Formats: sequence, structure tokens, C-alpha cells
Amino acid sequence: MKKLKRTMMGIGLAVLVLSGCSEKEETASSPEETKQETKNQGNENEKENQEEKEWTAKPLKVEKTNKVLYENEEGKVELVGYRRDKENYLEVALKYSGALTEADDSNFLFDMILDNSNAISFNKENRTEIRKEDKVEYHIYRSDDEVPNGIPIRTDVYVTGDEEEKPQSIRLKEPTDTVTIDGMEYRIGGEEEFELTRENEDMKISLETVDAGTEPNEFSVTGNIEFKKDLDEIPTFTWYQPDMKIGEETELRTNHEGDRYYEGASIHFGEFFELPHPLGYGKVNSVYFSVGNEFFAIDLDTGKELKKASISNFPNGDEEQLDTKTIEGFVDREGNRFYDALQIPSLYSNHGMGTPYFVSLPYTVSGYDELEFTVSPQESKSNATYSVKVYGSDFSFPFEEAKPSGTVLSSTTITAKSKAEKVNVDIKGEQKVVLYIESNTKSENDEEDLPIILSDITLTK
Repeated sequence: MKKLKRTMMGIGLAVLVLSGCSEKEETASSPEETKQETKNQGNENEKENQEEKEWTAKPLKVEKTNKVLYENEEGKVELVGYRRDKENYLEVALKYSGALTEADDSNFLFDMILDNSNAISFNKENRTEIRKEDKVEYHIYRSDDEVPNGIPIRTDVYVTGDEEEKPQSIRLKEPTDTVTIDGMEYRIGGEEEFELTRENEDMKISLETVDAGTEPNEFSVTGNIEFKKDLDEIPTFTWYQPDMKIGEETELRTNHEGDRYYEGASIHFGEFFELPHPLGYGKVNSVYFSVGNEFFAIDLDTGKELKKASISNFPNGDEEQLDTKTIEGFVDREGNRFYDALQIPSLYSNHGMGTPYFVSLPYTVSGYDELEFTVSPQESKSNATYSVKVYGSDFSFPFEEAKPSGTVLSSTTITAKSKAEKVNVDIKGEQKVVLYIESNTKSENDEEDLPIILSDITLTK
């Protein structure tokens, strides 16, 4: 069995040893002088220590504003401050706290209004970094163009991302102080070997390296695939950065030029890509990916698989149909607010005219023992009754069939009057599962949709 070698780039911190004077001074310093010398020496040592570190993102000093842009019972978003960088671009720092650190805020927009009547717009494309600190996150934005002059006097916030709505306007005073946001370090180096393979009826996958790269947002995976049967399609590769809730599915890059693979043959694969946001030691340090039909969740600081992996927003092909992007969260009929979640406003798939509608969400889960999630209805007058089923690896649903087949690992019934229900499913030995939602209501008329929330979809070893 091949062993995975985790290569992590980084430089260890130098150990600073302070030595005292070897000879006794003839005249003693005054207490004030001693105190000042100690302070100055401490500042110099701190500066030297800062310079010794290798940064993914350096500490960021901004003009302090500390204004709340959005708040609810679960947490808030604050405007920490702003600054101009060396190139005269405007950088803005927001702080997320509480459950809002789990929010998919991709639609969140805000404008910085300047005293020269210019408005600088910021959206997800302007976000350059996310820095995690304990229970808060700092989101750093950078303007599209240079902003050589003008002082921010107001912030206009579009919570839902709709610029046609009336924004929430927050007045800003001219800053009189600064605040420094901690930086993120490179991972400290070293190599570690451990076994990491996945095997199913189609193939055996052996990872060789998981490399955090020489740049803070680079990431690569290499390995081999041994085929157990003939296959006529290229295996897929899906990556996901869970701290950012961003991912993408692509074709796997291999040393094989064709699109057919034969039993007993093996190929080498290698994926190298740039993550949207930089990785940082102890803070933004995990990456998920699937190769073929096998799932891996790696902590890059330790090089080991995560015991728990949140997959609520792992790409599954239905992203355009599902609503995940809201800083307000999703609220169920009892007023519970969920963030690590996706909303299903209606059943949107069918197998042709006259066939029932359904939703089918596949997830690769190999290597994990338990699947957990919460399902709850939103406020609705619907009379519909939905079944939320979890199928195992043998799930099958050809287009010509009206109903799927396969092993049902779990089934939950939900109506407009249901309470939030936590579901635990034993998935040990399963390669994939499918969350399948269907309506059990028999009606000649179109029934009102029952919007539901699936939240905290988590895998546990």
C-alpha cells in the first residue's frame, strides 16, 4: 500500500535568546530609565519577531471605525476600519461574529461613500482574504481601482445583494485611532507519511502527495488510480474550501490522453490549482476534495484527515437550483435561524411531463461512519407532505423510471407544521449517499410548495 507524503511549505520561527550584561555597571539606572529601556527592548524584540515570521497575510493596520453593518440574534457584521495601501487602493476590513461566520455571504454588497461624493462599491469579487480568529472572521476587501483621495463618510449596505432595494446607510466619523488585525502565518514545515487510499468497485485510489504549495493560496494533489473494470468516462475532481464555502468540479488531469480506461490498468493524476483565498497556519487550514467517487477532507496543518467534515455546501451539481447565499440565514417556522444550510424552495426535478417532482442531492462520503443533518420547514400554508430519504451507494434512478430504487438508510416525514428534526444516519461502508426529497401528497390540483431547510450536513468518523 502506498503512503501519502504530505509536503508542507513554511519556515520555522527563529528562537531569540536575550543575554544580559556580563559586567556590572558602575552607576545604577533610575527606575524610570530601567522601565523605559525594558519597554524599548520589548518593542524591538516584538518587531524582530514579526520580521522573522513568514506571512500568508501580514498584520493589517486600519483606520478604526467599529460600526455595525448588520446584526441579528445569532451574530453581527462590523466595519472594523479601512486604509489605503501603497498603491492607493482602498482596503476595507469587516468582522463577522457568532453564527454569521457560517454564512454564505456571496450576495452581500456595500458602498463606501467618500467626502468628495465618490462611491466605491464592494462585492464578493473584491474580497481578497478571510482571516479566522477563534470565533470571529475578518473579511478583507480591496477596491477595483485606485482611490487616491477622499475620506469615507458613509457606508451603504445591501444585505440581500439587490441594488434596487433601499440600502441601510451608516454614518462614519473621521477616525482618530487605528486597530491592527492579526496576520496569518505559513504552515510550519516538515514531512509526514501516512497511509491514505480509497477503494470501490470501480477503482482503487492511492494519494501520493497533498502539497500546500509555495504560495499561500496554492494547492496540489497527486496520486494513482488502478481500475477494477472498464470505464468510458473521465473521472471527476471536485475541490472545496470549507472556510470560504467555495468549490468547483473539473475533469481530473491525468497522464492518459483518451477517455476510456481498462480493467487492470493504472494512471497517474495531478491537480494543481489556486484557491480563491489564502491558507494560513492554524486558521484557514483545511481543504476537501473528491477524486472519482471518493471523498477526502484534509487538515493541512497536521496532514491528517478530519474527524468531522461539514459538507452542506459541497458542490453537487445543483447549485443553481439551491439557495445558499444569504447573510440573514434561513428561518424556519419556529423562528430558528440556520446558516450552514441550504434552502430548497420547491421540488424542481422530474423525469418528464406528468411525472412527480423531486430533489436529488448526491454526496461522496467514503471513509466516514455517520451522516448528520437537520431538516425543518419554513413558514408556509402548504398542505404537502414530503419524505426526506437517505439512499445508499446502490441508488439508481433511470430517466424512464418514475421512482428511484436502492437501499433507504433513513426516511423522515415533514409537513408545514413539523418542527426542526435532527437526523443521524449510519453510513459506514457507503461510498456515496443521496438525499432524496419527494412529495407524498396526492392531488389533482397543483399543491403549494413546501420550502424546507437542510442544515449542518456533517460527516463523522
